[in-house]
Amino acid sequence: MEQSLKARRKKAQSVFYKALFRFLIFKISSKFYSKKKKEENLRKLNESLAKKIGDVIMELEGLFIKVAQQISTMSNLLPNEYTKALEIAQNHSNPKPFYQIKERVELELGAQINDIFQNFEEQPIGTASIGQVHKAVLKTGEEVAVKVQHLKIDEIAKLDLELIEKLIKTIKYFIKIPGVDGMFKEVVKMIQEELDYEHEAQQINTISQNLKNDSRIIIPKTFSNYSTKKVLTLAFVEGEKITNHEYAKHNGLNREELAKNLLHIFSKNVFLDGIYHADPHPGNVLVNENGQIILLDFGAVGILSNNMKEGLIILMQAAILKDENLMIAGLKKMGFITTTPGIDLISKKIIRLLGDYLQNELKIEKFNISEIKINEIDFSKVFKLIKEINLNEVQQAIQIPHDWILLNKTIALTMGITAE
Repeated sequence: MEQSLKARRKKAQSVFYKALFRFLIFKISSKFYSKKKKEENLRKLNESLAKKIGDVIMELEGLFIKVAQQISTMSNLLPNEYTKALEIAQNHSNPKPFYQIKERVELELGAQINDIFQNFEEQPIGTASIGQVHKAVLKTGEEVAVKVQHLKIDEIAKLDLELIEKLIKTIKYFIKIPGVDGMFKEVVKMIQEELDYEHEAQQINTISQNLKNDSRIIIPKTFSNYSTKKVLTLAFVEGEKITNHEYAKHNGLNREELAKNLLHIFSKNVFLDGIYHADPHPGNVLVNENGQIILLDFGAVGILSNNMKEGLIILMQAAILKDENLMIAGLKKMGFITTTPGIDLISKKIIRLLGDYLQNELKIEKFNISEIKINEIDFSKVFKLIKEINLNEVQQAIQIPHDWILLNKTIALTMGITAE
């Protein structure tokens, strides 16, 4: 049964304040524990609360799942227990009954569903927190995928975002979480864009135009006559998840070549075009039997400022040249380094570690991003790098530019796919 708006608010606030109360009790009582006992009790508390929060997110669905998706990707913001629970929650979306989908389609397209489509499958082929996708056939005989927003999703989005913002403000009063404000602002922006399918269609057309001469990529065609802000009709494209190793083996596809192609495509989008698909998880990145990569779901699209694009180039050049001053200039251009007095000394320490990592671990010997060998990365050394960089120093030196948040998430997802 769907939750009323009032019940959603009550349920979310209840689990949040119970969790906060248990944390405060722990904080007071932990003063009397040894370090080992304190760490063990904190781990148990995190496991217990993470499960409760994850269960409530799955029950409430809506925007809570969408926020869980973002936070679980940016795993450095929360302890592991929570990111694991959120990873489970983000894969949980129940389909809405077909009569609601039919109502939305007919309301938006202004005609009976049978007058628009030869066939419209009642069972969705994909379900998410904001909408779901149904396979259909137009009267012209073209196979399409119809993306339909859930009824009342605007009301739910407004309520959930207001509630999440209040909860974040409360958390910040007790606990400092670096980057949480920027992350939330980016999530709000993304959700507002995802609720507008006309905007998504424009982004699809722009990125498709940018990649029109690249035969390695397929982006489904949009059908503007059958699309509105709440309904998006796209060409149906056959494919399997790019991480499906059996499919790749069966069709004689070279997985290393697929990973290289995906990196090249995203590198062009980011460094040259400045506009890119910002949610490349395996469900949105498919491959066909010919080895062509298929990108789906452009609800989340990142756009880089000129300063961020230029700063990225400067940063990579500086890392290769081991030029700390140039690297600081690049980070400042990107909006990372604060203006705190004496900050260059702290920045240089962080940069020295980062520069050594880029050269020694990624083996970048010249300015050519295509030469990065993803399969050769030792991820244990990534964690060592993070450990060596003092978090307090990072907080003094670094601020997080808003357009980096989405890019960081995209890089993490892309690297995850290519490393599989």
